[in-house]
Amino acid sequence: MQTLTAEITIDEKIQDLCETILADEEYCKNVACIEALLDDPSSKEVYVKFAQKGEEMHQKQHSGAEVTDADLDEYETLRKAADENSKVKNFMSAQNELNSLHQKVSKYISKTIENGKVPTEKEMNAKDGCCGGGCGCD
Repeated sequence: MQTLTAEITIDEKIQDLCETILADEEYCKNVACIEALLDDPSSKEVYVKFAQKGEEMHQKQHSGAEVTDADLDEYETLRKAADENSKVKNFMSAQNELNSLHQKVSKYISKTIENGKVPTEKEMNAKDGCCGGGCGCD
């Protein structure tokens, strides 16, 4: 029966964490920035074109195809348009912030499970080795 109690406690704590994240002022600001872009068709189009061109160039590089000067010029034009659009800039910044939050929560949980204890701030800020640490390549 202790396992069931522990699972309930863990589930409750996860719910508490989720509620805390949802109530966080910075989280709410980031969500508002994302929604602002999604609610503005012209800004959304600027972002989609920029993102698609970036992905297209990434795929070309990954497959060994040549990224042409025309590709680079088009990408630069789309990047400038994205930089000049405040909703696109705010959207990309919000995405980065939310990704960072996700990585931070995941890292804390992973380190806790791996080490069997709550990680210290020093442990959380330590640079991992080339492959994530633990292999001796640090």
